[in-house]
This record gives sequence, structure tokens and C-alpha cells, in this order.
Amino acid sequence: DGTGGALILQRICQKYESLLNNETDKSVLSQPYQEYIEFNLKYFDNASAIEQWKHRFQHVEPLDMPVLPKLHERSISIKKSIKKEDFGKIKKYCRQQGLTIPLLFKTIYGLVLSRYCRSQSDFIVFEPLAGRIRNHQKSIGCYYHQLPFFFPEHLLSADIPLKELYGYIKSFLRSLGNHRYISLFQQSQLIPASRIQFYYNFYSFKADLSLFGQASQMKVYHPLFLEDQVHLLVSTKQDDLVLNLLYNSAHFTDFELLE
Repeated sequence: DGTGGALILQRICQKYESLLNNETDKSVLSQPYQEYIEFNLKYFDNASAIEQWKHRFQHVEPLDMPVLPKLHERSISIKKSIKKEDFGKIKKYCRQQGLTIPLLFKTIYGLVLSRYCRSQSDFIVFEPLAGRIRNHQKSIGCYYHQLPFFFPEHLLSADIPLKELYGYIKSFLRSLGNHRYISLFQQSQLIPASRIQFYYNFYSFKADLSLFGQASQMKVYHPLFLEDQVHLLVSTKQDDLVLNLLYNSAHFTDFELLE
């Protein structure tokens, strides 16, 4: 994950510096990643969780939409930066509604997809969920898992007040409790097969590093490895808000979705 990547860079530089200066490596030992694996084995895929997810998936249908014929398959990345004054209005609206920026754009994404794909049933958008456990803030590893987020068809109707959808989205993770721990393997077994999968990721990671005694920042690059996935990345940094849509042209046509 982002923190793990930053820690690797920092520790390589610390080790290199100590070798140059013939000093003892001063890197602080962190909790072993094995503890996180043991945590996963304890909480993931218990029988009660699997039964609840089976019930939730009963009414789920895959999202899909027509694709314009393309001469060449290629990965697409479209970015849209929100003006500072507009971002200020968005933050004010969130305060009025008791929302966070990630929850607002997750709501908008679900509403737009339900219209674009003409959904007439519940559908899923996948979301990475941060999972660093206590005392592991300085540990190197991948500390997140993928969570299927349900958008219920009855709350996406035009005649349902938005506040009802907001309320559902705000309480979704809390309502899962420990049932949120469902592995990728079990998801692949339980979720209906689909031609494309949609992902939502809010990204506010900021890595301020000290490399060779100088303050540095790590810039994150999202690889364009997409085949059958469509990703909406929402990132913030101080007064900047950027929307980034990633997809493969052979599997998805965006029809100016970000606009």
C-alpha cells in the first residue's frame, strides 16, 4: 500500500547512508507482517459472514453498457481538475449534509452508473478498504482489501430523496460489522460474473519523506493495467480536487462521464 511503499524508500536510503558512513543501521524494527496475516485468518470468511454475503448477492445483477467499436484496444486515463472555488462549494455542501468528500463522490458515482448502465436491480461497485491494524503503522506490507459496495435499486430512483441514499451510504460499512472481512476468493465465488467491473477509490495519501537528510515527497502513479475494469479515482490535496477515470476502450465507452 502507499505507506508500505514510502517506508521501503525511506529504509533503503537509511540503510545506504549507514553503509556509506560505516554506521550501524538505525532503522526501527516494526511489527511483522505475519501478524496481519494471522489477523486475516481469524476474521475473514467465517460462516456467518459468507451466509450474509450470499443473501446480499441474491438480488445483484452485473452492470453493463454498449461499447462503441474500436479499431485499437487501449487503456484510457481521463482527468478533470475541480476549480478551487467549486471545490469550496462542494466542501460547504458536504458540511451541510453531514457528508465527507469520499462519501459524496461515491454517491454520485453510483447514481451516474445506474443511469449510464440503465440498471434495474441492485449492483456492486468495488472499493479498496484500508486495513492497517494497531501497532502496524511502520510496517511494510499491503494493508487493504477489496470490499463490494452495494447500491440498492430502490434508493437510486429519481423520486427518492437524496438524504435517504446518503444515510444508507454513511451507515453501510458500520452495518457490516465483522462481516466486512470477505476474501477475494469468496467474492469470486459469490458475485455474479460480469463483463466489466467498476471500482471507486478515494485517494488522499500523502508521503512526506526524509531521504538523505532532505525533505521529499512521493508521487503516486496508477498503472494502466486495465482490461475489464473501470476505475474512478478521486484525490484531494489541500485545495485541489482531481477526478481520474481509468478504463480500457475495448470494454467501456465513457460518453464524457466525468463531465
